[in-house]
Amino acid sequence: MFTATAALETGTISPDFVVSCPGEITIYGHTFHDWTFEKGHGHGRVDLHDAIVHSCDVYFWTLGKMLGIDKIAFFAKHLGLGARTGIDLPAEEGGLVPSPEWVQKVFHHQWWPGETIPVAIGQGAVEVTPLQVAYALGGVAWGGVFHTPHIVSPSSDLSLKMKYTAGDTKRFPISAGTVECLRQGMWGVVNESGTGVGARLAGIDIAGKTGTAQVVSANLQKSSRSSAFNNNAWFVGFSPSSKPEIIVSVLVIGGGHSAVAVPIARDVIKAYYDNKQPRQPTKQSETQVRLLSEPPQIPSGGQVR
Repeated sequence: MFTATAALETGTISPDFVVSCPGEITIYGHTFHDWTFEKGHGHGRVDLHDAIVHSCDVYFWTLGKMLGIDKIAFFAKHLGLGARTGIDLPAEEGGLVPSPEWVQKVFHHQWWPGETIPVAIGQGAVEVTPLQVAYALGGVAWGGVFHTPHIVSPSSDLSLKMKYTAGDTKRFPISAGTVECLRQGMWGVVNESGTGVGARLAGIDIAGKTGTAQVVSANLQKSSRSSAFNNNAWFVGFSPSSKPEIIVSVLVIGGGHSAVAVPIARDVIKAYYDNKQPRQPTKQSETQVRLLSEPPQIPSGGQVR
């Protein structure tokens, strides 16, 4: 999403910019395969909305080449990636958004253009925590308002209702058009048969974004039987889709595919709403309660049940 934000905010593309995805793309002499490649097809012609909904890697690799690392890194960092969120917990990891300066400092060589391509989809040297991703997507959904996360401990006295007012925020200007475009894309991920359709809940407005992070190269992954090389599965879901009140970030190490992470977030969001507004028992559940409260009928002699 940080690549899409960078592309829109810099005017590099408009939302209707179309890329033809055959399932692979060759950039700087290296061929990159979309996740659909093994299925023998690509995504076809996709605009930004479709690329978000169906996680078209080829689309975002194309944007990566168009943008370059400096613009991608600038927006990723200002969205809160690669830095501590400020949560009141010890030893929070900062993560990493790679840049030419970082490569020069650590590896003592210049940044090669080909290194930008995997970074454009959050791979390569990118290191982020689930909390950072929740912070970033929440900030986008809130129109550029980023809420610093805090740990809240409820009172042991159940008769007291604890109220917490979030006031610790940061702002990063994102145009209303970009916010709406990204928000609609993430809504489509869940509600338009996208990669996060498994998070859909009847009557609840949910949006989100899936992700799959490679641990090793595809060739090494195929040649190894070790589950330690499985892809990491990501999903960040939030509700409602505009100014969300709950954001759930799920990372399943070695999960293989984002479909593993999606239902976990869905169930957490469901539990949140169930706890917030307890559902009234249906007629069927009321009948079941009555039946369970009645003493069981013990069969008499000659009865078979």
